[in-house]
Amino acid sequence: MKKVIKVSGGKKPKLVKGQKVLACDYADSGVDVSWFPEGESKHVIGKSCYESHPALKIGNGTFVGASCIHPREGHDIYIGLDWGMKRQAVTYPWNPASGSQIVEVYFPISDGSVPKDVVEFQRMIEWLAGQLDLGRSLHVGCIGGHGRTGLLLAALFSRVHGGTNAGVWVREHYCKRAIETEAQVRFLKEKYGIAEIAPAKGDWSSPMVEGYTRSVFTPVHGRSIWDSSYVIKQTAAT
Repeated sequence: MKKVIKVSGGKKPKLVKGQKVLACDYADSGVDVSWFPEGESKHVIGKSCYESHPALKIGNGTFVGASCIHPREGHDIYIGLDWGMKRQAVTYPWNPASGSQIVEVYFPISDGSVPKDVVEFQRMIEWLAGQLDLGRSLHVGCIGGHGRTGLLLAALFSRVHGGTNAGVWVREHYCKRAIETEAQVRFLKEKYGIAEIAPAKGDWSSPMVEGYTRSVFTPVHGRSIWDSSYVIKQTAAT
């Protein structure tokens, strides 16, 4: 069944056979990237941009930025920046998986916003830098892997590699849609000395830009997982 791309107010773009179409590729072109199989009225949504985000080598470890709602498998540490974070069943204390060392951190931030608890966010960045140094693989996600995830990636890259161009680096090597709002750009400049870039979404009218208002929680350990005394290890089943 042949697939086509519906174009709003224009003609269909020509695609090379096997070409993948992503929402981020056509966000500014007026193209509706919903797929419409011929002969069917039901549409199928095209591949999400976060599915194309590359795995990045940072220090000795790997960083993957995507969606915490639809996480990719096979990583050591999962950071969820949205309330919809999908938890991995293997981390439940009543359902241990032999040999599993997956660690999950639930650190929600309002969409389009910045961390309100700056101290804990900075401590998390320090902890994640240490995990990268140990060669671990990080999976960080919000909803689309752009705003909040891009903010964390820029802060982490700046911490590991230094310099002031982390925002530019994130846009060039991760995704051009990363770091969405003026609030996020300001946060990175004020807290990490990162040079300003234009917010990917321009003006942001959401009333939530003041930040996340609840306290971060780590229900199993009762303290921040990035405390220096915390060590990732598998508890042997008895």
